[in-house]
Amino acid sequence: MNVQTGAARPAAAELALDQAAADFAERAGALADLFARWRRPALARTVIASLLADDGDTFRELLRDFDPPVLGKCWWVREVVEKVVASTQMRTVCRLRTDLTPGERLLYLRLVQRFRDRTAVLAEASSALDARGGVGAEIAPGDFLEALRAEGLVICTEEPVEGAGLQQVLARPALLCV
Repeated sequence: MNVQTGAARPAAAELALDQAAADFAERAGALADLFARWRRPALARTVIASLLADDGDTFRELLRDFDPPVLGKCWWVREVVEKVVASTQMRTVCRLRTDLTPGERLLYLRLVQRFRDRTAVLAEASSALDARGGVGAEIAPGDFLEALRAEGLVICTEEPVEGAGLQQVLARPALLCV
């Protein structure tokens, strides 16, 4: 009998509905049994911890007696998740040469004097000159750098910069059966 119209259904439709209802009841019962076991706080904590830790072995052990009837339709599913990843990017860095001749050192100091009012020039110009043989002081982009570059007082190279960001990735595939 059709609940909405009150009309009689064909026998085949009634049989299919009865079978679907029986399958649904069996599945609901299997889930009820599983959830009844998971109602204990200690076991519920284990369930949650296994999910948070992505511990499939423990979770499968918690499902060991769960045997729902399967309709035979299965799909592999994957979700897109965001994760924090370390990243290394290259950027151009210009550093004061550490092997300046006395004449180049004087030229450097003259450029510091000339640009001190217009840009953020090295606050400690003399200490930048003391880094002989090591890594030179990094010079910020701008007019001062361009003047130093024009005089050949800096060396510009590509250097890695460490950082972090979000990246979308596919989660592990899971088999979903109904």
